[in-house]
Amino acid sequence: MLDTVDRVHREVAVKAISSYSDFADVRAVAARGYGCDPDEIVITHNTSDGMSKILAGLALKEGTNSSPPTTSTPAGTCRSLSHATATGS
Repeated sequence: MLDTVDRVHREVAVKAISSYSDFADVRAVAARGYGCDPDEIVITHNTSDGMSKILAGLALKEGTNSSPPTTSTPAGTCRSLSHATATGS
């Protein structure tokens, strides 16, 4: 089951740039407010979506030590991180 969820999340993350607007106008306004480049701003649907995309982009290897946040976070994200670090995917 976790492998299927992981595979689907990765497929969605890879296709995200072609499925949605890049929100260039929104990122430009946010970047001005934060004093950074628009390429440093990412718009996601929610925290779980954003963290899943970050995890999908990491080159984790089996046995990589991870420290999931201890604060309130979506349970699925912590499970995804545990799965990614345990399997190297």
